[in-house]
Order: sequence, then C-alpha cells, then structure tokens
Amino acid sequence: MNVVADSRERRSAVPHHLRRLGVSLEEALLPVGDYAIGRNCLIERKELVDLHQSIENGRLWTQIGKLRRAVTWPYLLVEGASPYDGRVGAEAVRGALLAIADLGVIVIQAKDGLDTALWIRRIATRREGVTTRSRRPFAGRDMSVKPHPGELALTAAPGISSTSAHRLVEHFGCLIRVLQASESGVRGIGRSRARAIAQLGALPSHSAKRNGQHRAT
Repeated sequence: MNVVADSRERRSAVPHHLRRLGVSLEEALLPVGDYAIGRNCLIERKELVDLHQSIENGRLWTQIGKLRRAVTWPYLLVEGASPYDGRVGAEAVRGALLAIADLGVIVIQAKDGLDTALWIRRIATRREGVTTRSRRPFAGRDMSVKPHPGELALTAAPGISSTSAHRLVEHFGCLIRVLQASESGVRGIGRSRARAIAQLGALPSHSAKRNGQHRAT
C-alpha cells in the first residue's frame, strides 16, 4: 500500500527511513495529518516540543478534531524518548493523551524517526486491503460543543471535575496560566485540589533539582 507523506515532513528523517524500509512513498501537501494510508487512515506525528506547545496553546485539540472527523482510523504518533519531557507536567500530558484516546484517536509512542517509520510501515500493512469499515463509536461523537483546550488536561488532576476545569480556564485565560498560578491564587477549589493542579505543572527537572538540594542539606 502506498503511503503519502505531507511535503513538510521532508524536514524530518522519517521519509528517508520509510524508503529504506521499502515503503512506497509519495509526497503531497496534506490538509490533515502528516501521513495518509489509503482513504481511511491518517497519522499525525508530533515530536515532544510540538506536543507540549500544542497542548499549551490549544492547537492540538483543533488538529485532533480534524483528524478524527476525516477518517475511520486516526492515529496520533508521539515521537521521543518520553512524552513527559517538556514544559507541561506529566499528569497534564497523561490527561491530554487519555482525552485523545477517549475521542477515538489511537495514541502511539515512538522513540525516534526510525521507530516512527517502523510503526508507519506496520500500520500500513495492517490497513492494507481494508477499504471499508464502520466508524467506531467514539470517532462519531459530536464535536459541536468543544471544551477549552486546557480543560481536558486539567481534569487529570485528582478532584478536578470538568466544571471546575472550565471555571479555572475561564478565570485564568489559558492552561499555562492555571498551572503557573500559586495555591493562593486559585480561588474556590480548596488547597488540596490547588496542590493537585500545581503538581500538573511540575517539571521533572525542577523536582530533581529540589530533591538534589534536599539531599545536600
């Protein structure tokens, strides 16, 4: 089966690896996704920096919405050693990825460009010969009412409901401002939930630094 790569992907090593793996690859400017396999499969590839930035600025949810409406088999492929390496805290990343899975998009992690190419080849082999298939239930969910991009990630914090997440984002304006707010600045949700939100925004490097300072004293 032919794989079509978005022409902007030529800046990455993935097309090179795909050709070396014997995949028949074409290039085109894709309106949705980074790799198209047949008519019913699209793959959105995200390196870690792009993943974290798109969670922060909300672009991820627009891309996921387009992806899931376009095809029966939408994939989000996260490329990098760990999806938690970035500005957004680990719990917020987990919440975002779970929300994406709930929307019917299959989430895959690849460690590097070669691993990404191996995944794409495997997906192409799996989809080969499958021309029609009914859309899975979650992929048909109504998207007319969309939460703010940061709300889904905030619900990863223990005790934070969708209503609380909506109120927080409405008050602070965006996800990153909520995560950066001090406990005293988060009104109406209590200290325990404020601490849970603070943990969402805690970067591993900061934690390691604090732990190192604690051991040194």
